[in-house]
Amino acid sequence: MKRNDFFLITVIFLLTGSFNQAQDRNGVVVLVNDSVITNAKVQTRMIEDRLALAQLYANQPSVLSEKLSELRKDVVQQMVERELILNEFKTGPYQFPESYIERRIQEDIDNNYEDRLTLIKSLQKSGSTFESYKKSQKENIIISAMTFKNVPPKSEILISPYKIEQFYKNNIETFKKEDQVDLSEIVLPFTAESKEVTLKIGKEVIKKVSFEVPFGEMASVYSSGVHQHDFGKRGWTDKRQLHEKLAATAFDLKSKETSDLIEIGTNFFILHANDVKKAHYQPLSEIRNQIEETLKDLEIKRLRNRWIQRLENKSFVRYFF
Repeated sequence: MKRNDFFLITVIFLLTGSFNQAQDRNGVVVLVNDSVITNAKVQTRMIEDRLALAQLYANQPSVLSEKLSELRKDVVQQMVERELILNEFKTGPYQFPESYIERRIQEDIDNNYEDRLTLIKSLQKSGSTFESYKKSQKENIIISAMTFKNVPPKSEILISPYKIEQFYKNNIETFKKEDQVDLSEIVLPFTAESKEVTLKIGKEVIKKVSFEVPFGEMASVYSSGVHQHDFGKRGWTDKRQLHEKLAATAFDLKSKETSDLIEIGTNFFILHANDVKKAHYQPLSEIRNQIEETLKDLEIKRLRNRWIQRLENKSFVRYFF
């Protein structure tokens, strides 16, 4: 195990150890009818996301602890919902041929493994068995089928023009675009010894651009910035994406205008505004489809939550935290 991985796992253990002990009773997190969700199952389901969070917030232990708590809550809820759906299938008049499972397994083998033996070896290497893998595949088929039966696909959700217009009006600030500049830049680094020479080069570049030599051409020759090979083009940029000193200059430029030299640290910058857009609200015609997709997603979420609530109301669910 790498040293960094060991450190991350140690951090996770320290942050979650007492938390888990306080929330679990005899290792049981939730009872869903006759199914038991244990702490071990929850921790197994969390492991990959938990490591990702530990890497992301390694230097922010309080934030990491909060994110891990949120992750645990989400994972537990997902597992509860899964058991509720499986129980609905088990207690209802539902069944499907064993051939469905075999077909799904064969598809997995065709896409990810050389043959069935390779799959089995891979499962054994990860500490699993073919039986548990087959059970999981069966459950996944059940979850998909039951969800499809009770929650319509997005293609069947209809959103009225009125709802789209109301959403736009009620969330108008969401669709506000700040001032933007379609920006290109030339970056000229210098040292104490080369500063004067670089300054002269920069002034010469500005002079050539003023005589209608394409700015992109100058950038490809003189710039040392990351956008050199794109002819210096940064693209549409707002103030938050720029150094404060660059932003102050960039957003004073008119379309097709080039700045004077801007000194920041050991670099001279020359900015060119290919085009400018003043702050404005996106028109509804431009984002109607985007709003429609958002409303469809919200409606699917509402219908699914209503279905899950209905399943929970007729089930025995007990949380041990």
